[in-house]
Amino acid sequence: MLIQLLLILTGLVLLPLAADWLVRGSTSLARRIHVSELLIGLTVVAVGTSAPELVTGVIAAVKSAPGIVLGNAVGSNIANLGLVLGGVALLGRIPVQRRLLGPDLWAMLGITALAMVLALGGVISRWEGLLLVLCLGGLTAWAIRRGRVRPPQPEALEPEPQLAVWLEVSLLVLGLAGLVVGADLLVRGSTAVAALWGVSNTVIGATVVAVGTSLPELAASFAAARRKSYGIMLGNLVGSCQFNLAAITGIPALITPLKVDQAMLHLHLPVLALVSVVAWAAIAGDGIVKRREGLILLVLYVCYVAATLWLA
Repeated sequence: MLIQLLLILTGLVLLPLAADWLVRGSTSLARRIHVSELLIGLTVVAVGTSAPELVTGVIAAVKSAPGIVLGNAVGSNIANLGLVLGGVALLGRIPVQRRLLGPDLWAMLGITALAMVLALGGVISRWEGLLLVLCLGGLTAWAIRRGRVRPPQPEALEPEPQLAVWLEVSLLVLGLAGLVVGADLLVRGSTAVAALWGVSNTVIGATVVAVGTSLPELAASFAAARRKSYGIMLGNLVGSCQFNLAAITGIPALITPLKVDQAMLHLHLPVLALVSVVAWAAIAGDGIVKRREGLILLVLYVCYVAATLWLA
C-alpha cells in the first residue's frame, strides 16, 4: 500500500511541475507570433494544462482502465468549473469579455452535450471518439481564425522577458517527458489502490486523478487572476473543458472503446451538465463572475465529491 501511495504522490507532484514547464515554453513561443491573450488561453495554455489529463487518459486506455479515462475527463471538467472557477471567483470578482468569449462558451456546452449523448449508448466507440477529436479540431481552427481577425487585446500581463528559443524548446521537451512519467505513476498507483480498497476506477478517476491532473489549471488560473490576466484565465478554463471531453475522451476511445458504467450515467454526467450550465450562466451573465456565483460553484463541487465517495 505504501508503494502505491508513493506512486500517486510522486505523480501528483510531477504532473503540475511538468505542465508548468510546458506552459511556460509554449506560451513564450506563442508570444513570438503576437496572438491575443484570450487565444493563448483557449489554445496554448488550455492544451498545456490539459496535457496531464490527456497523457493519463491514453495510458489508462492502454492499461484497459476505461473508468479512469472517463472519470478523469468528466471529473476534471467538474473540478475546473466548480473548484477552480469557483475558488478564483470567491477570492475576487472576475470581469468577462462576453463578446469575445461567448462563442467559446456555447462550444463548451455543445461538446458537453455531445459527449453525454454518445455516453448514453453505454460504450464510446472508435468512430465516436474520432467524431469528438474532429469536433475539437474544428473548434480550435475556428478559435485561431477568430483570434487572427480580431484586433489584439490590451495586454493585461506584466511585461516578461522573451525566453531564448533553446530554452523554450527545452521546457517543452522536459514538460512532455515529465507528463508521461507522472501520468504513468499516477495511473499505476491509483488503479492499485482502487483494487485494494474495492473502489471502482471511475471513482478514483473522478476524484484523486481528476483533481491531481487539474492542478495545472488551478495553478495557472490563480496565477493569471493574481496578475489580472483574466483573458488567459477564462480562456484556459473554457478551452480545457472543451479539450477534456473531446480529446481526453476521444483519443483514448480511438485506442480502445470506452465502456460507460452506471455511476457515470447516473451521477457524474448529470453533475457535469449542472455545473456547466451554472458556470455558463455565471460567465455569460452581466459581464462579471461574482463571489456568490463562485460560492455556488464551490458548494456544487464539494457536494459532488461527497456524493461520489458516499456512493463508492
